[in-house]
Amino acid sequence: MEPRHARAKSLGSKERKFYELLYPLVEYSSGRKFLNEEEVCSGSGSPILSVPSRFQRGFRNYAIRPRFRISKRLGRKPYDVELYTDYWLVSDRAKQLFDRISTTDFTYLAVDTEFDSGCEPTTYWLCDIVTVLDALDESRSVVESWILRDGSKMHHTRSSLAFDEKLVGPHSIFRMKTSTPTLICDERFKAGFKQCQLTGLRFRDPFEPPFDKVGTVTALPQAHPPRFGTIKPEGRGKEVLFQEKALDGLDGLLDVGETVRVIGRRSVYGCYIATRLERCRLS
Repeated sequence: MEPRHARAKSLGSKERKFYELLYPLVEYSSGRKFLNEEEVCSGSGSPILSVPSRFQRGFRNYAIRPRFRISKRLGRKPYDVELYTDYWLVSDRAKQLFDRISTTDFTYLAVDTEFDSGCEPTTYWLCDIVTVLDALDESRSVVESWILRDGSKMHHTRSSLAFDEKLVGPHSIFRMKTSTPTLICDERFKAGFKQCQLTGLRFRDPFEPPFDKVGTVTALPQAHPPRFGTIKPEGRGKEVLFQEKALDGLDGLLDVGETVRVIGRRSVYGCYIATRLERCRLS
């Protein structure tokens, strides 16, 4: 039998939180320019900086070091994390944080920088997140998937994503194997980024659990489009759609204006869909 203290620890353990990494909503031109990109990428098979292949992260072997111009004449001061093609351009203080968080999840390429006269020089690096994990918990997620010609699975990540902590393991940041542009981090990365007051990243909770709400029926499903009925939840919740199959087991006909209990999930298309309705009885 499991010891009492072990059971208590298990019951009290906090579920690990994961976040999708996003970029600033309002994007002004960044004051940086790649001065020798053509020269750097000459002979690499690509006219721009890009990963070696779809199956390989990191950097190619370049004959010369990339050189960037950082100038307020070009735009705003670069963020600590700037998206640049397949990579990040990161400040030295961002790199210092990343190195404390993980010695395996990141790789870097040193760059030379030029600054306006009188400006304090800052060290920048090109950075890539090289950890790629197939850690999506499909049983708890709401995703759309398809199979590519090579047999690999891809996921559409607009909706609710849950991850298996055991498959993530010690990694604090990773790319989804089934959607490599999608970057996921844990609470440790987010807390460190916020504590260091770094700029250039937003954090979104990608998991949206099933909902159980009370609301008012505002429309019933029709035999022709739109085939969905609608429910307005109490408070500020978003409108919920339902089809006739959600009425299975309901006692009697449903009318507009009735108050119901609505149970469901967010769909892969971003709207909220009821899987079951229950009539609310007056006490």
